[in-house]
Formats: sequence, C-alpha cells, structure tokens
Amino acid sequence: MARIVQSIYLFPGEGGLTKDSVVHCGQMRTIDKTRLREKLGELEKEKMEKITTGLAYTIDIPQYPQININR
Repeated sequence: MARIVQSIYLFPGEGGLTKDSVVHCGQMRTIDKTRLREKLGELEKEKMEKITTGLAYTIDIPQYPQININR
C-alpha cells in the first residue's frame, strides 16, 4: 500500500501564496462561502491530487488513490 501523506507543504508562489503553508488533511474544517474574500490562485494538478487523496483517506472514502478531481 502506498504511503498517504497527511501534511502537504505549499511554498510561496504556489497557488498565489505569499508564504510557506501546510495543508493538514487530518484537520478538516468547514466554513461558510461568505467568509471567502477572493480567489488567490490555483494549485497544480499534482499537488491537488495529493491533497484530495489525503482528504479522502481522512474521511475513509474507499479507493481513495483513484479519485478524479476533474469531475
């Protein structure tokens, strides 16, 4: 079985970020859309696949490595 990464590191320039950041897939929170001010940018497909796989693993979605984020 492949190792599932729960912390994905993001660096300045990725997705419009200005400083180092971390996505902690095991610490999901919900927020209302009205709290989002503006779109900063987009992450590359490879990085989003890592995040999607980590989130799917966290909420126990079967077959998490096969998730297609472009649906």
